[in-house]
Amino acid sequence: MRVLKPELTGKMKLFADNYLANGLNATQAYLEAGYKVKSEAAAASAASRLLRNVKVIAYIDYQMDIIEKSKIAEATEVLQTLTRIMRREETEDQVVITKNPTAVRLESAEGDYYDKFAYEESAEVVQTRTKNSDVVRAADLIGKYHKMWTDKFDIDGNMDLKVVVDYGDGGNEAPDDS
Repeated sequence: MRVLKPELTGKMKLFADNYLANGLNATQAYLEAGYKVKSEAAAASAASRLLRNVKVIAYIDYQMDIIEKSKIAEATEVLQTLTRIMRREETEDQVVITKNPTAVRLESAEGDYYDKFAYEESAEVVQTRTKNSDVVRAADLIGKYHKMWTDKFDIDGNMDLKVVVDYGDGGNEAPDDS
């Protein structure tokens, strides 16, 4: 059910928007909306009254509905993502550690210099294509969505059934019970 967006005054709308932005802190939202009050307690009381206003409640519910819907993926978005994975258009970040040989010049106890070989490790983030197992899984999920793997068939049609009982007397009528 789609809720209509209620009309509010400028300050009421600002209060409701601040209320949502400030983590549901009504007093702070009331003060930030520009209402003039003598004390924070008066602001808290007035904010509480505003939160009981039907239009303000409806507006906050409307905005919360929009926020919640934007967090949930629609079926089309899910199918598009699975299709990109299946076509190997998506990439993943992989950390690759490489060992680079390096020579370190050392001095022996006798005063001679010699080279000692060691490895320096360095980490690098590399973009890789989707793994084959992910491609197969995405294709499987798309196939399940389209019911490609089901053996059931939905048959629609007129399934009227007419039963004729033959009692052996040559006619098609049932005997009288009299």
